[in-house]
Amino acid sequence: LTLEAGPGVVGRGVTSERAYQIDYLALFPKRHPLKSKASLDLHDLASYPLIIGHARTYGRQLLEQAFHHAGLLDQIQVVAETDNSAFTIACVRAGMGIGVVAGRPRGILARELTARSLAAHLGPAWIAFLWKRGKHLTATVKTLMDLIRQAGENADHAV
Repeated sequence: LTLEAGPGVVGRGVTSERAYQIDYLALFPKRHPLKSKASLDLHDLASYPLIIGHARTYGRQLLEQAFHHAGLLDQIQVVAETDNSAFTIACVRAGMGIGVVAGRPRGILARELTARSLAAHLGPAWIAFLWKRGKHLTATVKTLMDLIRQAGENADHAV
C-alpha cells in the first residue's frame, strides 16, 4: 500500500491497483498569513518558501509542471527537498516554509497545521496496492484490500 507512482515508475513485474483517492496538500502553520484564504492558487505558493519532494517524486513533477504552465516556475523558492511526508511536515513545523504532501486536509498529517487542497492545480493523488505480477491474491488479501478501499472512501465522510 503506497502513494501511486507516476507513469513508467512501477516496473513491468509489479501490478498496481488504485485503492482510494486523496489530495495533494499545501501545509503551513496555523498562524500563517495564508490561513485566512479558503483556497490557494499557485501565485500564493510562489510567494513563500516551499518544502517539496525531491526531483524524482511524482508530486514534485506535477507541481513543477503546474508552475510551468502558470509561468511561475522561475519564481518558486525551494528551501528543502524531502523524500517523505514526515520530514516535510517536520520542516513546516520548524518554520521553514509551506510543505506539499499527499494526504487528506483533515487527516493526521495536518494535525496542528493548516491544510489546503491543491487538487484544482495538481489533480488527485491515489493510494494504491502493489504486488508482484502473476502472484495469486488469496481471498483474505482480497478482503483486506476491499476493507482498505472502503475505509479510504468513507474517511472523507467522517468528521
